[in-house]
Amino acid sequence: MAMETAVLGVPVFSTLCNEAFRLRRAIFVHEQKVPEAEEFDADDLSAHHLVAVTAAKSPAPCASFTPRNM
Repeated sequence: MAMETAVLGVPVFSTLCNEAFRLRRAIFVHEQKVPEAEEFDADDLSAHHLVAVTAAKSPAPCASFTPRNM
């Protein structure tokens, strides 16, 4: 059975954006050993954040875009 997924643009200090940051920290900082200062920076405050949410209301992969990489 296919699961419905929505991709949402979320404000930087919203609950979903905070969940996206938690996922980024778990995947990139803890699992892939990317330095936290490299993964998170001041651009996060002005970036456009996207979060995919499944029908089960579970956050899925996310992305952030800043004006210089759009």
